[in-house]
Amino acid sequence: MDVRTTSPGRRQCRSFTLVELLVVVSIIALLIAILLPSLQKARAQAKDAVCRSNLHQLAISVHYYVSESNDQIPWIKGTPQPPSTTPTNAPFFQYHQILHLHKYIKNLPIYICPRASEAGTSPYPPKGGRSVKDYVQGQPLPPPHNQTGGAKIGYYTVQKADSLFRTKKGELFPSIDLSAIPSNIPTVDSIYTEYWFNDWNEGAGGGAIPGISGNKLSRIPHPDAAVLFMDAIFWNPRHNGSENFAFLDSHVESIPTLQYYDFVHGSDYAKATDMDAFGNLPHWCWGLGKNIHGR
Repeated sequence: MDVRTTSPGRRQCRSFTLVELLVVVSIIALLIAILLPSLQKARAQAKDAVCRSNLHQLAISVHYYVSESNDQIPWIKGTPQPPSTTPTNAPFFQYHQILHLHKYIKNLPIYICPRASEAGTSPYPPKGGRSVKDYVQGQPLPPPHNQTGGAKIGYYTVQKADSLFRTKKGELFPSIDLSAIPSNIPTVDSIYTEYWFNDWNEGAGGGAIPGISGNKLSRIPHPDAAVLFMDAIFWNPRHNGSENFAFLDSHVESIPTLQYYDFVHGSDYAKATDMDAFGNLPHWCWGLGKNIHGR
């Protein structure tokens, strides 16, 4: 007698049938389909939170800078507006924020939005949530946001020839060997920011509009309404049609596109949706006075 088959304590094993396996697989697939949108939403919300945290840290670092710079907000230089040779007019050198604030924020990933490289939708061309690194790698920014001469290089990335960078390189980035970068590449691609600093200064607009960049903090009448940093720009929203804003008092908000730049109504100020509580528009003029129109 074979004990293996007749012993009363022995359990007999039975394999799953093909139908049973298909049912189990179907149930698992259904559960994944139900849970995936929630997981994707949670992941996006986590990335949004990281972005807001980055902006909050950048805003706080500006206050450290101001406290050590005689009340002056960092100045982001621009290109000269002929016939002047003074660098005041757009496009501005956004990577200067890294050079000014590196003393307080040495972690370069803080300058990177975790959602910048994701595809997005925009009511204004070009569509998509592309990273500035994509532009640096060959896609030009929409005019006028190119480097002088129309080169296909985002102004968010450090330029090797920049005088401020060369002055601060030894102190801030001693490990970077500029001679190792090919001569036909004008940028240091490892140092860049995906955040926009409110570089509107008093030289822009003929001096008619007060500015954030290079101004005294004590001169800004409404710091809780004045934009200091933002996540991107209206043609390239990264957060489901909205952007994250850091204000001069360091708080952060998420704002839909048409509420910070109403390109639909343009100069029809009676219908504009991008005014602050004091009648200022668009966002780079918020908190700077009363009834300032900077478009």
